[in-house]
Amino acid sequence: MKIGFSKRSGLSSSSVCLICYLLLLLILPFFLAAHEKGYWELWINGQRTPFLDQFFKILTNLGDGLVALFLVMVLLLSRL
Repeated sequence: MKIGFSKRSGLSSSSVCLICYLLLLLILPFFLAAHEKGYWELWINGQRTPFLDQFFKILTNLGDGLVALFLVMVLLLSRL
């Protein structure tokens, strides 16, 4: 059994990830510099829907200590 990477013609998944990351680093500053400061934040905040408002309220509460305490208790009791 041969273990290791096989020589394939084409890009590996790590190469594709690196290329996408580098493109993002090269292109994103042009989008940010094309508009005044705060434009993108206001645009994102303008994309509101009642569903997403409710979803993010619930998601924010997941960072509460009570949720973490509940998860710890469940994990401790599941080990018994």
